[in-house]
Amino acid sequence: MNPAEDDVAVDITEGVRERLLLEEPVYLVTSVHDTEASSADLSRYARHRWIAGCDRCRAHLLRQCALAGFTPKIAFITDDYVAVQALVAADLGVSTLPALCLRAARHPGVKTVPLPGTRRYVFAVRYGDPPDPPAVQLLMTVLRTAAVPPQRASSNLAEEVVRLQLPGAAG
Repeated sequence: MNPAEDDVAVDITEGVRERLLLEEPVYLVTSVHDTEASSADLSRYARHRWIAGCDRCRAHLLRQCALAGFTPKIAFITDDYVAVQALVAADLGVSTLPALCLRAARHPGVKTVPLPGTRRYVFAVRYGDPPDPPAVQLLMTVLRTAAVPPQRASSNLAEEVVRLQLPGAAG
């Protein structure tokens, strides 16, 4: 085999389609003991220790802090948002978390303030030409419903299943 043949670039994005499932605010997360938490001015937290998340979340945190004029002193790294809140509640640092993480589990020892102009976007990525098969359509509906806060979510998934006419859905 010719080594040059191994170097052929393949466009992995061909046939990939994205759909926005969720756009949500990101919050500054501080301890209930923090007296500065009424403001989302990150520069006030330049001297604090920070708790960062996964690579993507950490990169977002670094960008937000850079915009506020400082580099955060990251003391802990975890992608477990429950652990992040526990560390914050124990006064071991401050962090940022998207709304969905706070909806899923909320530690009573934390305060949150929305960060103006900061959003998280969650996409579903599908492969292949439209239209999506009925099972994928249903999965997209379930994901969109789960992503919407309860007061706005449509709870009528049964009607959607029937509408998509999945085998066994009408029974």
